[in-house]
Amino acid sequence: MLARQLVTVDQISDGRAILGASLGGEGLGQDASREFSAFGEESGYKVLSEMADEVLEIITGLWSGKPVDFRGE
Repeated sequence: MLARQLVTVDQISDGRAILGASLGGEGLGQDASREFSAFGEESGYKVLSEMADEVLEIITGLWSGKPVDFRGE
């Protein structure tokens, strides 16, 4: 969904869209704190960074225009 929406914005803006990605949280410790854990989600930056790497790999694959077959954690 994110990949599709960003491509649409990129086309409408004549190639000026930029995806800014981060892990969230305050960045003050080893985890994202209550921003994620309050909802029962993983909050450790190590796990969040691994998840973000997978998501960015998928988005990059979708933007390539080729078929995407991804198997991650």
